[in-house]
This record gives sequence, C-alpha cells and structure tokens, in this order.
Amino acid sequence: MATMREVAERAGVSLTTVSHVINGPRFVSEAFEACVREAIDELDYRPDRRARSLHRGRSETIAVINERGGYEAATHLIELGHRRIGAINEISGIRSFDDRIRGWESALNDAGIEIREGNIRQAGLEIEGAAMAAKALLSNRMGDRITAVFTSSSLMTLGLLRYPRTAELRCPEDVSLVGFDDPP
Repeated sequence: MATMREVAERAGVSLTTVSHVINGPRFVSEAFEACVREAIDELDYRPDRRARSLHRGRSETIAVINERGGYEAATHLIELGHRRIGAINEISGIRSFDDRIRGWESALNDAGIEIREGNIRQAGLEIEGAAMAAKALLSNRMGDRITAVFTSSSLMTLGLLRYPRTAELRCPEDVSLVGFDDPP
C-alpha cells in the first residue's frame, strides 16, 4: 500500500500539497493537482481511513478541551459568588477561542445567569485592542458593573490587566480575572 509520502515523491511536490489535493482544504494549482492525481493513480494510493478519523478525533478533542476550559473558568467565577461576568474574546475567528467562549456561555446558562448584551467584547489580536474592550466592559453601568471577566487568550488577559490600573479598580477586590491560555 502506497503512502502519502510516496505520492509526494512521485509527483515532485510536498506532503502538504498532496494533503491539500486529497482533503481539499486549500487551493492547489491545476498543474500540481494533475501531478498528484497521476501519482495517486500510478501508485494505487488509498487514504487510510483510520488515520483520518484519528486526526479528526484529535481536532474534536481539542475543541472539547477548549470548551471545557471555558466552562470551568466561568464555573470558578460563579463559585466565587460572581453573577455579573463578562468576557473578552479575540475577533480572529480562530475556533479554539470561540470554543472557550462557548464554554463560558454554557456555564453561565447552566447557572441561570443572563448573558446581557455588551457582556462579551471582542478585540483584535493585540493588547491595546483588549485594553479598549476591557474599558468598554468594565465601565460602571450605574450599579450593574461587571465583577469578573473571562478572557479567551493571554493577549486578551494582558490587555485587560492594563485597564483596571487606569480606572483605579483593584484585582481581585473590585474585579476578578480568569484568563485561558499560556502566557506568551
């Protein structure tokens, strides 16, 4: 049974190009695709279904871990007594960040805590954007101020940490913070 590596060698392309032709996640030029298809036919290559399912399973496992992490972070804040919990997420569209926020939302829903409009703020992939999102989230709303914040990444946490100092908020006395991710 031929391998993807053998197909790549026969076609004179990278292993990644063969993967893109087989799985279709990205554009491959017609010339390269024709070389890969020819090599597949010549070598009678057949994708290994077990390997594919393992790869997909790994992706699903990561999503579950990210969602569970967001859920556990929000649950921790709820157990501390917080009921007005905000979140800052990256607008990058990266699935892992969205999974974390989905977990946060699930925890709040399970605890019967309403997620109000404006309780989730988004920022670009930079610290300054996160600081601006923190300002919007933590600005006093006439006694209904957010008392805890969950961030979906270390960059969001760093940006969030800039705002309380300028607003004379103390952590954790005035606002509790839980971030998800390893520091950069």
